[in-house]
Amino acid sequence: MGAFREMSEGRDLSPALLRCTVSQTQDCPSLDLARGQQKIQFQQKNAKKQAGRKKKQGHDQKAVTKAALIYTCIVCRTQMSDPKTFKQHCESKHPKTPLLPELADVQA
Repeated sequence: MGAFREMSEGRDLSPALLRCTVSQTQDCPSLDLARGQQKIQFQQKNAKKQAGRKKKQGHDQKAVTKAALIYTCIVCRTQMSDPKTFKQHCESKHPKTPLLPELADVQA
């Protein structure tokens, strides 16, 4: 950086030297500081955007799905969400076991 100041103070720079000084300014710490500041700002903005997306989503899909599975087969422990599917499962997969009383009135 000191060489850049020396060359630019009151001297007429040739195109070759000018190219050299331009390449030196790319390694300048003050420019890195600006890029570092931009990086920090981008990370903060991105974190805020991600938090907004999570807030919009509002719920965990796994938890919702697990809560919907309220019927459990007593033979194979398979979970189902509605009684119609549960009755079909019991009739097709376990025909020898007696049908549960709560499934007797369900229309399949």
